[in-house]
Amino acid sequence: MSKVKLCFFIFIFVLFPMHVKASEVSPRQLALNDVLDEGVKQSNDVLVYTYKWAMLNAQKEAVRESLNELKEPTLEPLKLLPTTREYFLTLYPNYEQASEEEKQVIDQQIAIQIAINQSLNIIIQQNYQASQEQLKALQKDIQEKKKQLASLIKELESSQNVTKIDEQEAKEFVRYQLAKNYISILSYDEQIAYLQKEIQFLAEDVKRVEAMVKIGEASKDELRKKQREWKNRKQELEAVQKERVMLEFQLKVDLNIPMTQQVMFQPIPNSFFRKIEAPKDMKNLLQRSFTYLKKQESLKLANDKKEQATNQIEKQQMEQYVKMAEAELNATAKNLEKFLAKRYNEFDRSYAKYEDAYDVYQQTLSEQDYYEKQWKIGLISEHDYKGLILNVDKAKRDYMLELMLYYLLQIEEKQFYNGYIPLP
Repeated sequence: MSKVKLCFFIFIFVLFPMHVKASEVSPRQLALNDVLDEGVKQSNDVLVYTYKWAMLNAQKEAVRESLNELKEPTLEPLKLLPTTREYFLTLYPNYEQASEEEKQVIDQQIAIQIAINQSLNIIIQQNYQASQEQLKALQKDIQEKKKQLASLIKELESSQNVTKIDEQEAKEFVRYQLAKNYISILSYDEQIAYLQKEIQFLAEDVKRVEAMVKIGEASKDELRKKQREWKNRKQELEAVQKERVMLEFQLKVDLNIPMTQQVMFQPIPNSFFRKIEAPKDMKNLLQRSFTYLKKQESLKLANDKKEQATNQIEKQQMEQYVKMAEAELNATAKNLEKFLAKRYNEFDRSYAKYEDAYDVYQQTLSEQDYYEKQWKIGLISEHDYKGLILNVDKAKRDYMLELMLYYLLQIEEKQFYNGYIPLP
């Protein structure tokens, strides 16, 4: 064997296993709970609030440090110059031994110094009094500054609390959108599976009618009707497939999955299903709402500002803010209560639709064996039998779509207890 052929075979031998390995890469399995948890971790919307809270915390600590460093100035006690003869005599320890002439000189010097000190003391007292007035004004300014800084700390703490609530709200919003997309994909899979069967049945039906037209047992109008129906179903299938592709693309982006990575969406386990029951304490549920908590935070901040008011006008103004915040909180509570009552009523109607769809599916499923027996003994044609089986598939599709919708409602209702109650 020549060297060229040997090299060629070695090249093929090396590449072939690589090709086999690439083709055997298994798709990534995705389950609903894993998608929700991972999606929240990957969400930039949630991360924004994490950074915002950290920024507010840094601002609060900086203001707190400024407040701690802000000290009120004080004056040293007033110190006057000496003006007594006794004090000055201590400066002349040999005074008693001095001559009368020397004593007269010393007495004159002491008198002059006392007069000078008395004059200087008047100036010192005046300056000290002026300094006291300036100090009082400065202390007042510092006290006002302290009050402003303390108020700013309260506002920053309130903003932090609201940001924390916003972060939790963002997490629940992301979880709901991910769940909606995931369940929509499963719903589209059910629709695609049914439409493919229906299109195949309609294609056979078109061929059947074409044959009937040739022998004069069917009109061309009937054929055109069948062809339009077949074409419409194909267009519907294409639209559903495009929607599914778009949703899968969105989920891959949200989960940071490479576009080339194949994924498989696991069905939702039967254990997930539960009947939604209205809460016994609706008031407690609505008070856990993020919307309610934020309004409550606004009321708390308004009361804090009212307590910090220093004059009657400011106090009256803050009292109006408190009343307005109380009114908004009460209005929010009423709106939430109305929304929840309406939503739980809709949950009940959706469950009734699910039960009806399930009963229809079970009914058609129970008749499947009967149809098969009729077909086998020749009482109905194969075409009619396939049409009846297609009705079973349609009933299953309708039941599964209602089930998927109710799964999403279960997730929505669970989020109510987590605080996510989005008012329209």
